[in-house]
Amino acid sequence: MNRMPARSARFWTPLLPPEATAPRRYAFLLIPGYSQLGFACALEALSLANLHPSGQVFYTWRVLGETGEPVPAYNGITTAVDAALPELGRGETLVVCAGNRAAEGSTRPILNWLRRETRKGMDFGALSSGTYTLALAGLLAGKTVTTHWEYRDALIELLPDVIIENSLYS
Repeated sequence: MNRMPARSARFWTPLLPPEATAPRRYAFLLIPGYSQLGFACALEALSLANLHPSGQVFYTWRVLGETGEPVPAYNGITTAVDAALPELGRGETLVVCAGNRAAEGSTRPILNWLRRETRKGMDFGALSSGTYTLALAGLLAGKTVTTHWEYRDALIELLPDVIIENSLYS
């Protein structure tokens, strides 16, 4: 008769580096009309990672808007923000979250702020049609990107030298 070893009551915990590292910092810029689904999924992934049994905080974030006032998602639900277009640190990763009103929500102050902050050499990206906002700011020349299908043709017209993939990620 085969006997299975007794299972431990403890759950498996992933190994951590010997020394805890500083949390990775994210800054989420919400463009009015942004996709709440994409934003919430990104935050949930970071939040869940921070529930690691070691107690280590792996990620921190702040939520930004143009004016500092709550920003409405495309579904009408508003999200409070932590700051209005602040100076970012080079170690932060900037994520632009947009939706079905990316063109009208990508105002001159936002585009100028994006240009200024990304010149620091930080990592940056986008969720949903935030790629369109990055394109309007002139930050995607020569890059391979993806975008929401509704903005694909507009992005091709705006930036003929950008390679737009039909995949979910680039």
